[in-house]
Amino acid sequence: MSHKNLDGHGRWRNVTVAFRLGKEENDLLNELVRTSGRTKQDYITECLLHHEVRVQGTVRLTRQLTERIAALTEEMKRVKITGRLAPEFLMELQFLNQILSFAKED
Repeated sequence: MSHKNLDGHGRWRNVTVAFRLGKEENDLLNELVRTSGRTKQDYITECLLHHEVRVQGTVRLTRQLTERIAALTEEMKRVKITGRLAPEFLMELQFLNQILSFAKED
C-alpha cells in the first residue's frame, strides 16, 4: 500500500494508479509531458479529469518546443518523401497547435 503524500494544495494523495503502455505510446506520452512543462502525474491527472492541459511557459519549455518543432519539421520532410504519416506524429502536431493557440490568447 502506498504511503500518504500531501501535495501543494493540501490534498492527501495516497492512491497509486498504474497502467501499461507500448514503447511508442510511452515515447509519445513522455514527449507530450515534456512539451507541457508539467510533471507526468500532473499532466495525466489534468488530461483525465479536466480534458484540458494548461501549459506552464518557461525558458526551458520554449527551448524544448523549439527543439521539438525542428524534429517535427524533419519528420514532415520524411512524410513528404514517403507519404506515410504516423498517428503519433499527428497527435503531437495537434497538441503543439493547441499550445500555440493558447499562447496567442494570452
